[in-house]
Amino acid sequence: MIKSSCIAVAVSVSFAVSASAGGMSEPIMEPVIVVQEVKGTTDTSGLLQWFILATVIVAATTN
Repeated sequence: MIKSSCIAVAVSVSFAVSASAGGMSEPIMEPVIVVQEVKGTTDTSGLLQWFILATVIVAATTN
């Protein structure tokens, strides 16, 4: 009788402990992260590419 009641108590405690494994604290919400892309000025990058191309052409034709 005592042995079976001890087993019943042990099983009950094991289910009770696993049922409240998460605790009763409030859930922690992740902060919202906002990412904004910054567009560079494409005019200057295009101008730089043309300038480099012109420099290479001038250097090739002078030799």
